[in-house]
Amino acid sequence: LEKIGSKVFRDYERDLQSSTKYRERRASILRLFLGDLPAPIDGDELAHAQVHYPIIATAVTRIHARIYDQQFPSNGEFYGVKPTDASDLDRSIRVAKHLNWQILHQIPEYVPNHDALIMQWLLYGSAFSYMYWNPAKNRPCHEVCRTEDIILPYKRCSTDPSLGDMPRITRVLRMYRHELEDYQDGGYYSGVDDLFADLEDANQGGASQTDQDKNAVQEVIDHDSGVKKPDYDPDAPRVLLEQHRWLKLPAEKRSRPVTVTIDKDTKKVLCLKLREDEDPQDRARYNRDQEASMAAYTAAMMQYKADLMAYEMGLSAPMGIPGQDTTGMPMPGTPTMTQAPMMGESTSTFPGMPPMHPPEPPPPAPVKMIPINFFTHYVCIPNPEGVYGFGIGSLLEGHNMAADTLTSQIVDAATLANTAGGFISRQFKASREDLHFRPGE
Repeated sequence: LEKIGSKVFRDYERDLQSSTKYRERRASILRLFLGDLPAPIDGDELAHAQVHYPIIATAVTRIHARIYDQQFPSNGEFYGVKPTDASDLDRSIRVAKHLNWQILHQIPEYVPNHDALIMQWLLYGSAFSYMYWNPAKNRPCHEVCRTEDIILPYKRCSTDPSLGDMPRITRVLRMYRHELEDYQDGGYYSGVDDLFADLEDANQGGASQTDQDKNAVQEVIDHDSGVKKPDYDPDAPRVLLEQHRWLKLPAEKRSRPVTVTIDKDTKKVLCLKLREDEDPQDRARYNRDQEASMAAYTAAMMQYKADLMAYEMGLSAPMGIPGQDTTGMPMPGTPTMTQAPMMGESTSTFPGMPPMHPPEPPPPAPVKMIPINFFTHYVCIPNPEGVYGFGIGSLLEGHNMAADTLTSQIVDAATLANTAGGFISRQFKASREDLHFRPGE
């Protein structure tokens, strides 16, 4: 477990470093979307006007509104089920109603999560959702992952929406102590109490202090929201790394898909579970093969019982009775015309070997196991040569920067043109220090 925890953390840091530039660009797109422009480089020395032209915000908001209305109409009919034939119509209506009820009532976070997901999808080009069973809430849950909390390794290309072709996916989790204890009570996490024991002895309250890594997107959000992360918070959530990967476990012949969750501070493994299930198509093949084997075995058993009954009747038949096919035993010393049978040959006077019991049918080939993929990758504009998609923000980033710069320069030029200037005579009786001109002064 220590080796696994260290390996998960090393792979996480390697993947995080490989996507640094990508994350910085997402922060730049977010700044342009929010109108968070840089401060004037000359400070108060120049009347620099900060003008923002919302090109990205206008395009993304319009498309977002139309997509949301199409995906979640006001009548609540989000999903429909197509019947396979005329007799399946009633069942398809029931299933569709159940799905719509489940989205609206059992998974109330589904619709607002998709609202934020559409915005990420348009801005950055890639958005990630996570569908899973929550043992603490005892229901299916849907989560839209923050762009900074999904770390993918370097890969040349990926077109699988489930990201099943990725060697690993790391999801950053932030969970409070009571949430971790709920997962531990449900049997999903173990060793949660050990995370807080040492820190409580040091009067640190069990807070995680490693969540201080530079987060470009979070810095933009905090700046525009007007909030600041405290330097120390005793009730801060713990930072966990949940990595979906392939791992060769002890006494296993090959690597298997697993989910490993570790604490980022201590690298302690809190959860290690297989994420695989039977292939439905291969399970159908297994059932067909097993039914065929059992049918053949049943037919062989019926034939065996019939042969056994005939054999037992042949043993119990009387000898020497007129009308019977068998020949009675000769008297001792009386010659007969019957030749002695060959070795191993059966005759009418010597019953044959009893029928053989049919062997048990061999079991079919085991059902193939396939990995369970919890993620869904939404791509706005497909990337033909990479993993991450392209978004509206990616395409309009340069245009928005140029529009802001040109508009600000035009306003600055007009401001300077309206500022009165002139010459001062050398005979002017005043201080010879520098004079600074300001608009309207």
